Amino acid sequence: MIRIFFLLVFSIALLLPSFPVTVFAQNAGEACSCFCESSAGAYELERVNDTKSCRAQCKAQEGSSILGCLTHKQANLRPENNSLCWTPSECEEEFHRRVSEDGLTGIAWEESVYWSQSPSCLPREGACYPPHGRFNLNQVIGGSSSVQGIGDYVNIIYNLLLVFASVVAIISIMIAGLMWMTARGNATQTGKARALIGKSLMSIVILLIIVAAAELIDPRLTKFNVLKTNLIQKVQYIPEGQSCEALIEKYDATITAKTSDESCGDVGIIEDLGTAAEGKTVGLTEGGECIYQFCGENSAESCVQVKGEWECIRCGNVVKAGTGGAALDLKPSASVCSQLTILPSIEERLAGNGILHMCRYYDAGWISWDSIVENDACVELTYPASDGAGINCKSLAEQGCKGYDDVSVFLRQTVGAQVASMLAGNTVDWYEGVNNDYPLWADICNNDVCNVSASGCLLDTRREIGDGLLVDLDDYSEYIPDSIETGLQENILGCRER
Repeated sequence: MIRIFFLLVFSIALLLPSFPVTVFAQNAGEACSCFCESSAGAYELERVNDTKSCRAQCKAQEGSSILGCLTHKQANLRPENNSLCWTPSECEEEFHRRVSEDGLTGIAWEESVYWSQSPSCLPREGACYPPHGRFNLNQVIGGSSSVQGIGDYVNIIYNLLLVFASVVAIISIMIAGLMWMTARGNATQTGKARALIGKSLMSIVILLIIVAAAELIDPRLTKFNVLKTNLIQKVQYIPEGQSCEALIEKYDATITAKTSDESCGDVGIIEDLGTAAEGKTVGLTEGGECIYQFCGENSAESCVQVKGEWECIRCGNVVKAGTGGAALDLKPSASVCSQLTILPSIEERLAGNGILHMCRYYDAGWISWDSIVENDACVELTYPASDGAGINCKSLAEQGCKGYDDVSVFLRQTVGAQVASMLAGNTVDWYEGVNNDYPLWADICNNDVCNVSASGCLLDTRREIGDGLLVDLDDYSEYIPDSIETGLQENILGCRER
């Protein structure tokens, strides 16, 4: 009986509905949009000053309670952006897609079965449940030759347990009767038989009462339904740091600039997210702001924020204060230099329509054969070597992976606040780094930034020291004295196809 009672309690727990969690996301002292939930769906009231006012207004609406009080910055929590909310048409489309992909047969779309209105979703939006096909069993169990999910298995086990419990009780009565017949007047034996018969009859009566009461209260207590799990919609994440230009290019967004020139640092208001608005989105939302980062056509400058102010800055202008001074109040680092990289698309690079302006961090502590770069700096990579105009991928692709060996390093030397000249450094193989790993060379070669090889490129830093003998860097000092300081880098095999 204890097992049967436990089974009933377990079934009731699984059948309990999932109640949405109320969202209280308002910050203290900040006005918010008040949302209420009801059986017909969620709806929005006027803006209020705090969560307490929102709760009072929702409570005043018949059959409603507070869902959340959200500020503009918490737009991702609004009901229309809830990834658990589906319209019936969206749910039906997903139903047919899953039926087709899973090869399910014998089931048809029924809105009342596979979709239900959720209090935390907008009206006519709610939970969407996956289709459950029937599966044939190899062996008939409890009179069932097929099942439809875990619910049918539980129903079969439940019914078998009822039959088993009844059979056990009947067998117990038969055993008790046999004990009574063979007692031959033994009072102790007769008493045991009577007690066993009484317990068995009581078990049957209690079992029947529990089943009858459960059927009377709610038939679902004795019939476990198909386990339904809410489907989650695909949500598109739109990073808040994207520029206005990126939103327009990627999503065909409609943006209104606060100023007319739409140049570096100008603020734009997102009126329409374009194609991104067709589904659920998180991150940037309509009504939010973005920053224009335009620095001119074919410009090698990037729009970055320096101490709260947006400026168009060229990579080579960022130099640590030292010999020649520094033009900018911006300390060079790997993160700062990466922000100054301008990456046209692969198609544009290979077509020669776009120049790759790669900006990389140079650490003055690196082992280097070059005396031009004396301080920490952001350096520009250039191919072909000319005036620091960037990497022309179309020209480099003609050389294949070996073209990366001839990429040059350029630095814009500064005097005070003025750019004095563009200093041409040497090729990337002159800058060994601290672990003989050639960071600049390895970066462009191993990542194949111009996509010149279908199999990719790999930097091979072994050196050929004569007669075809290849030596790894770790063993190099055993063959070449440290006193030899020039020309050795030319023996490195260099960038090759993987």
